[in-house]
Amino acid sequence: MSITESDLQNFQMLAVAFHRLDVVLMDCQVVETGEVVPLICMVNHLAPDHAQFIPCAQLLQGNPYRIVNLPRADGSGFVPQAELRGELN
Repeated sequence: MSITESDLQNFQMLAVAFHRLDVVLMDCQVVETGEVVPLICMVNHLAPDHAQFIPCAQLLQGNPYRIVNLPRADGSGFVPQAELRGELN
């Protein structure tokens, strides 16, 4: 599986940030392309009037069910798009 210990730690920090309402959705710019994309950012309160934003997740553009194949519940791989659409018997 490609989920690393670092991924799990970041996810746990994000869960805490959501619980504390220290999460924002921001337009950010991709360095390599200049494209503006929506990111989920955690808020680090540095002082009463100052905050730091920590980018942690990019939202998928479009219908997520058509962009990715979700894992099978039994762990045997991923559900292909054709199966989701009922094209496989």
